[in-house]
Amino acid sequence: LKDVDAAKDLDAVDAALPSEADERLAAARMFEQLDQFGKAIADLNLWISAHPDDSRQPMALNDRCRARALSGQDPQLALKDCNAALRRVKSAEFLDSRGLVELRMADYDRAIEDYSSALRLDPKNAWSLCGRGLARGHKNDPAGRADLDAAKAIDPTLPARAKALGIS
Repeated sequence: LKDVDAAKDLDAVDAALPSEADERLAAARMFEQLDQFGKAIADLNLWISAHPDDSRQPMALNDRCRARALSGQDPQLALKDCNAALRRVKSAEFLDSRGLVELRMADYDRAIEDYSSALRLDPKNAWSLCGRGLARGHKNDPAGRADLDAAKAIDPTLPARAKALGIS
């Protein structure tokens, strides 16, 4: 019920925002947390269009990449956003997002590479560990089990969340 109430409140706030409002970045992240990826992407589209020279562009591109990756929508567009973000800033968060896109696209070698790079920058990133574990599992690499166990130790709910989103 809390998610339903939160979604209604967020919808009301979102409807009142001007298309270029900075608050759209925060709204997009909240929509993503509520698994309302289409609304997150719509807010990010508006913000990105209205702020082409903003220093937060890489973060917004990554957020749109991640929303697309989590929803399994438009993997080529998601990859384009991730690559654009990573050309400007190399971060564990951005590498993790691109790894997720590559995992969804069944490009397991690249996913493993990006997740490993993300983990060198942030060794306790549960999503990166989970994603690398899943990618390694697809390649029959027994190290995948250790990654999945490490991810679950950090966030016990993550494997179920990934499965619910169709990430396997």
